[in-house]
Amino acid sequence: MSRVLVSALPVWVVALGAGLAVAVVSGSAWLTWIPVVAAVSLLVAFAIQLAVGRREGLVTRLGVSVVGALVVLVAISGVLAIVHPVALTFSV
Repeated sequence: MSRVLVSALPVWVVALGAGLAVAVVSGSAWLTWIPVVAAVSLLVAFAIQLAVGRREGLVTRLGVSVVGALVVLVAISGVLAIVHPVALTFSV
């Protein structure tokens, strides 16, 4: 497996696990917690890149990690928007 996937896979797993936890626990407040999961995924991606300690390909590894995590969270958000559409209504 390439270095890019080795460093990106844990970030994707964190995003998937935390996104599913939000889906199960938060109910209609999911829209509040999905950005928090995205931020945590970004921090995990940076931490993994610091642990890798290689300059070459840093931007590529970070990009693949973060974009993959966002794709996972967009998919989870799409399902949650169908299941809990009330969270998308705005009140004034």
